[in-house]
Amino acid sequence: MTRARRHLAPMNRAEMRSLIVFAIFLTGVFAMGGGSREDVQSLMLLRPFAAIFLLYGGWRLIGSKVSFPAPFWFLIVLAGIMGLQLVPLPPVLWEGLPGRGLFAEIDGLLGLSSPWRPITISPDRTFNALFSLIIPLAAIVLWMNLGRHRRRHTVIAIILVAIGCALFGLAQITGSEQNILYTYRVANRGYPVGFFANRNHTAVFIACALLCSAWYFAQIRPKARTASLEIAISLSSIMLFIPLLFVLGSRAGLLAGGIALLCGLYFIAKSPVLPKRIRLWKGRSVSGKWGLAGIVAAFVLIGLAVVLLSRDAALQRLVSEDTTDIWRLRLLPITASMIAEFFPFGSGFGTFEFAYRMNEPHEYLQPKYVNEAHNDWLQFPAEGGLPALALMAAYLVWFVRSLLKIPALDRETDRSFALLAAAVLLIIGIASTVDYPLRTPGFMVTAVLFTLILHHSVHRGNARPGQNMQD
Repeated sequence: MTRARRHLAPMNRAEMRSLIVFAIFLTGVFAMGGGSREDVQSLMLLRPFAAIFLLYGGWRLIGSKVSFPAPFWFLIVLAGIMGLQLVPLPPVLWEGLPGRGLFAEIDGLLGLSSPWRPITISPDRTFNALFSLIIPLAAIVLWMNLGRHRRRHTVIAIILVAIGCALFGLAQITGSEQNILYTYRVANRGYPVGFFANRNHTAVFIACALLCSAWYFAQIRPKARTASLEIAISLSSIMLFIPLLFVLGSRAGLLAGGIALLCGLYFIAKSPVLPKRIRLWKGRSVSGKWGLAGIVAAFVLIGLAVVLLSRDAALQRLVSEDTTDIWRLRLLPITASMIAEFFPFGSGFGTFEFAYRMNEPHEYLQPKYVNEAHNDWLQFPAEGGLPALALMAAYLVWFVRSLLKIPALDRETDRSFALLAAAVLLIIGIASTVDYPLRTPGFMVTAVLFTLILHHSVHRGNARPGQNMQD
């Protein structure tokens, strides 16, 4: 069967059912999982919701010959580290752990006998972090249930969710800051945050979707029956996402959007839909590359129009002093010192807020509290210690090895798919240096899905004839 005919082959009932279940799950995750705070009420619904899908997806895999992909094992190891942090230790061992001297001193002052305690300084927060892994695990098993040739629908699903997020965000800013469409109590009101509570998270997600739209445009076959519709959807979504990045007022979002646009232009330039020559008037024509340049110019004009309409919050923040950014810079050395203080076991996942209070300088005291480090590359080892550092290093080694395999892939479709996944993960990684997107369920699932895509593309492209590639 040729690639084109395989692409047009209709889905059977099992594939259709798996795709519908996956779409329902993804919709639920983004509808209820746009916040990172542990007191977000929608998580009380989302996690049991995800557990049901995890059981369903696992049940569907029983009896099938599948090998679990690398992202699954990364999550299992992470869950194991969190579980070990919850195991109670005798007082003699616990008091000897780095960073626990203050607790032993308090027990002595109060005349209390030290009880058995787990490694984490806040078992409730660490259990909350452990329970949150149900959501990305459910995403993995549901994705594995998708047919090998249907997993590209993951990208379409992300684009559709982003379009819904953008339109919902635009509806939010049509009213006052008390608009009931802001579904989170603690949110960046006055901005089109959509399904998220934090405008930085929304902006980074929209940037990832912008890249997905550009990649999808490059996959459109000119002779396909739905080519016109696909072109309209992909280009319309791009033209929706770009001005939204300006309106959101996020520096991280503008940086992520710039990376996404550059990578997206690489995909668009290779699209078979892009004509070699574009006719103008009176028989004149220009190269398709000049047409691509025209598309870029149109995007720039859209951004300028946003500026002229006085919704250029992101540009204003670029040239203005922001006290929030100053505080984030001040957090970096404190977070780094916390890594050393609690090494090698960490303070416990989800405990940064309490660990920071133990180390907060008096001159940094303020009415607002600090709940995250705004740098997950430092906060992850501060909470998880040496095991977290080892897991992070293992993931980076796997990621780099996967990148090095991309040029050697036989199929252009696999190379393109792998490059898209790598670019999205790179954007999320860069955003994690100034924020904490991966602590929201929506981004957990997004990162896991594109890690799966990278794994699948690299291993499928290097598979020998007849080798089982259901993972």
